[in-house]
Amino acid sequence: MVFVFGDCELDTQRGEIRRQGEPRHVEPQVFAVLSYLVENRDRLVSKEELLDRVWQRRFVTPATLNSRLKAARRAIGDDGKEQLVIRTIRGRGFRFVAPVTVGELQVEGGSPPDAGAPAPATEATGQLERARSAFARSVWRDAYEGFSAVDTTVGLTAEDLERLAEAAWWLSDGTACVRARERAYRQYIQHGQDRAAASVSLALAEDYFHGLARSVGQGWLRRAERHLEALPAGREHGWMYRLKFVVALEAERKPDEAMRLAESALDTARRFGDGDLEVLALQDRGRVLVALGRVAEGMELIDEAMTAVMAGRLTPRTMGRAYCNMISTCERLGDIGRALEWYEAAYSWCEPHAESGYPGVCRVQNAGILRLRGALGQAEREATRAAAELDGFLADIAGEAFYELGEIRLRMGDLPRAEGMFNEAHARGRDPQPGMAALRLAEGRPGAACSMIERALMEPGLTMLDRAKLLPTLVEIRVTCDELDTAGDAAAELETITQTYTSPALVASAAVARGRVELARGQAQEAVAHLRRASRVWTGIELPLELAQTRLLLSRAYSILGNADEAELEERAARTAIGMIRTASLEHPESRNSEACLTNDR
Repeated sequence: MVFVFGDCELDTQRGEIRRQGEPRHVEPQVFAVLSYLVENRDRLVSKEELLDRVWQRRFVTPATLNSRLKAARRAIGDDGKEQLVIRTIRGRGFRFVAPVTVGELQVEGGSPPDAGAPAPATEATGQLERARSAFARSVWRDAYEGFSAVDTTVGLTAEDLERLAEAAWWLSDGTACVRARERAYRQYIQHGQDRAAASVSLALAEDYFHGLARSVGQGWLRRAERHLEALPAGREHGWMYRLKFVVALEAERKPDEAMRLAESALDTARRFGDGDLEVLALQDRGRVLVALGRVAEGMELIDEAMTAVMAGRLTPRTMGRAYCNMISTCERLGDIGRALEWYEAAYSWCEPHAESGYPGVCRVQNAGILRLRGALGQAEREATRAAAELDGFLADIAGEAFYELGEIRLRMGDLPRAEGMFNEAHARGRDPQPGMAALRLAEGRPGAACSMIERALMEPGLTMLDRAKLLPTLVEIRVTCDELDTAGDAAAELETITQTYTSPALVASAAVARGRVELARGQAQEAVAHLRRASRVWTGIELPLELAQTRLLLSRAYSILGNADEAELEERAARTAIGMIRTASLEHPESRNSEACLTNDR
């Protein structure tokens, strides 16, 4: 249905506002507020009713409601003082006061039905309007059920099948999502709409990539390319560049190619005014620069992209992607404090989308942070829930959840279950290193551990950050095997990496590696200097497990130097911290062996 007032049109079919014929971009909550007021223009709407219907009883502050009303007025050219369209009745609520005419429901994106064709059933027409309205407000369950009901009676247009697919995605129903998109694709092909078919092909490619059917995903990507190659440049070309960027950076590890694609996507986004694509492409350029060691430049671009995210002017899917990219970049850099700050913002954003995959993605990231903070029981609960939510939907990210469960179980001393979790991660495409190598070392099999970690380090295309995640384990394994020259080489490489990537966690990790090597060489005094530096950093960024393990190494170094009091002091502090971590995880029977892993101070 289209509501016309002044020079504005509010189109609930398309979920858009037009002024003087031009679409005006507003966020879903602004559209929902305006729609509700127009639909109830014959009466006063109280503030409480508006909060209840638009925010569905979720807590929001009065400032949030006021900002959405202000944005709605701005979009339709209303004046907060004159209030010729939306009038505020002080202390009572709001009323839509402008004269309104109502247009007829038409087939989405096309001409009205032929005069001789039967009109849709009245009930189906109403259901379709409500489903489209729910979709525009990001009320995914209502949208999905509404579109599904219409589909079973009169069928859906390709555009509404795309909406059904997106709603299914937000409900973590990957099968329904793909099925609806494939049907939309067939309709577009039947009507010769190559550009729309290409857009759906890109979405299907991404779906299959996440489901680990990579050859099928590549097939859909190539199909999108064929559709677009004969068409004039458009925003769809930009989204194609963006998907190819993800493949180049994350699967093929080709940062130079990824940079070229990110720049093409960014140019296309700016040329055609696609704000969502611009934010992701800007962030993508930053991610490549970080991978290439140009950290300051990269983070500047990523921070710039996040300002648009925080302003809330993007689609929900883009906001979720941007949060995930930001947090994963912080984690790769070892910037745990910054990762935690962005996680808290992301989790708050996730709450309204509780049935979607994004809470699961957030939980994977939170599990990693909790593990580093020593909260193993909480970390395991988060990772277990994430694995259950994501498996069968976003299988590649479920692999990350299983990997976290392996790391957690390793620290609890439950070696058999840790191995099971690492195997589950590997089955979903996640390389189980360095966790599996650390597991073999804990089992007393340093030879197998060394073979695993060396194989991981020989993978082509590893960035310095990728190697920085593996080298500490290599140093520990080589020291255990009494191969001190190669251990020293690995420690030196890690130190070189920290000249480019200077985050506290990476610097401390390099210091521990060097201290471990010097201690094994009998250079206790040199070892103390490196280990004390690491201890100060671990204390500052609040990573108790790493601090405890470093203190045990320090205790050994002090003992060699004959400083018995200092050795005892460090060991007591380490054992106390380990005891607290063990106590917190004692609800898990398998944690009885956890101290053996936590005190792995070879």
